[in-house]
Amino acid sequence: MTPTTRYLAIPALGLAAVLGIAYWGLAGFGSGWCANKQIAASDSPDRRAKVVVFERDCGATTDFSTQVIILPPGEELGDRRGNVLVVDSDHGRRGARAGRWTLG
Repeated sequence: MTPTTRYLAIPALGLAAVLGIAYWGLAGFGSGWCANKQIAASDSPDRRAKVVVFERDCGATTDFSTQVIILPPGEELGDRRGNVLVVDSDHGRRGARAGRWTLG
């Protein structure tokens, strides 16, 4: 390896490492940060859908929330957000009975 090649290889490897770490961080940014804990699930009477009530926790910088989602039969909740109802307490600033809620 010539001295010129060596001087170019070291910064190139450093740049590749930085880009790899940045890609890994951004790839995980949209998924994997939130965890859902299923509370209850029920099939519709005609079995064409199911409703799932779950608690969603997205880490220390966000409050947990209680959410509701309607899914096709046989489909798992995974790490999705609710599509019907989302209730949270705004980091405890609101009482348990006066939580913020949104209809999906």
